[in-house]
Amino acid sequence: MYKSGQKNDQKSIWEVPGSLYESISTEMAVYYFQQSEKRMAEVISMMNKIHERSYTLLGIILVIIPIVVALSFKTDLLLIKLASILLVLLYGLLSIGLFSVMRPKVSKTLTSDPRYVINDQVYDYIKTKYKVTSVGLKEITLYEVEANQENIAIMHSQNEKLAKKYGLLLRSVFVTVIIQLIIAAVAFAL
Repeated sequence: MYKSGQKNDQKSIWEVPGSLYESISTEMAVYYFQQSEKRMAEVISMMNKIHERSYTLLGIILVIIPIVVALSFKTDLLLIKLASILLVLLYGLLSIGLFSVMRPKVSKTLTSDPRYVINDQVYDYIKTKYKVTSVGLKEITLYEVEANQENIAIMHSQNEKLAKKYGLLLRSVFVTVIIQLIIAAVAFAL
């Protein structure tokens, strides 16, 4: 069951094992919840760092493009001008790739919206899951731990994809800058 209160057609990523439910005290459930909140904050922080680095890389690209254009006007060689145009196009494509990394992703919050937790559907789910007649702090806390774990798994997966894409774009920019430097050296040598 998702935090939004909607039923999940698939089995949850992780659930508190039924055999452990009885041995977990309310205090331990609260401790586990606090730890899951810390982990979720770390995952959100990582996503933010990837976005910030993407903005920085985009800024670098936007500084490099005018240099490429200026280089193309400094020479009369058609080959250098064509290479400069191709570099500007390549930087444009890299920028588009960065926009896909910077685009907001599904992000979870550190707390549940009360309207999604305090409702009959969630309470019935919790009662059935833990085989209890009333829902207390322990049950709600364990429900939130499971929801946090599901959110952590989703965001962690997104972060891995973003980090791979960002790494590829960073290497591509590095190679493109090296090519640009070689072209500049050739242009000034002639």
